[in-house]
Amino acid sequence: MKYFVVEIASTNEALNSILIAELSNIGYEGFEELDWGIKAYVEEQGFDQTILQASLDKYKALGEASLLKSYQLENKNWNEEWERNFEPIMLGKRILVKAPFHKIDETTYQYVIEIEPKMSFGTGHHETTRMMMQEMSEMDFSQKKVFDYGCGTGILAILAAQLGAHSILGIDIDEWAYRNALENIDRNQIDNVTLKQGDIACVPNQQFEVILANINRNIILDSLQTLVKSLVPGGQILLSGILFEDKELIENTSAQFDLTKVNELNEGKWVMLHFEK
Repeated sequence: MKYFVVEIASTNEALNSILIAELSNIGYEGFEELDWGIKAYVEEQGFDQTILQASLDKYKALGEASLLKSYQLENKNWNEEWERNFEPIMLGKRILVKAPFHKIDETTYQYVIEIEPKMSFGTGHHETTRMMMQEMSEMDFSQKKVFDYGCGTGILAILAAQLGAHSILGIDIDEWAYRNALENIDRNQIDNVTLKQGDIACVPNQQFEVILANINRNIILDSLQTLVKSLVPGGQILLSGILFEDKELIENTSAQFDLTKVNELNEGKWVMLHFEK
């Protein structure tokens, strides 16, 4: 399999994270964060410089990002390279996220999630995912219907199932993420998660008691009205992938849809917002 690598100079770490999420949505499968920006990897047939530049231009208000160069790489198993840098995640003594190759005493943890660390977003390493998991661990999921919007590896859907949810629907627009989530659901022996590949339009006309959306500001704003319509009265919606500087915008938009803020968590430059309908 032939890959292209693109090197992107960026002016700040928060912009790096936004760009990684954005490029994941257009088919990029692996990333390296460096002092000067990011390297992003994509299959040869998925490389389109015009689309790439348009993605960079979307976030000019957050800082400067410029394409330095792009080039083809020799054949290599990039998943194996990425796996070498995958470290387990411990959230207190309650939640452990590990890979199959980690040798860890699991007995002290209440919830253990095993993730095959491929190139999907959502291994628990990013602040946005950790905050979602932390907030979820304090909520009542017992017998709840849950929607995981932009499920990535399936990590939040798996945790929702372990927390007692009745059923979970997870969707992701990226085929790689969808297939990785299927594998991880099976690996964790979860039988009440349904996965679909697609965007918000593929969600059936049904109601949920909890909605999880760890994506990014633009997709949240574009989808929020649809998400709120799918939320039962009294239902909970958790939003992450949001820079702290965008918090007020998300809060004001949420208020327009009669959502009441329940809680917020902050880590680094990121915020997680928990609302109730």
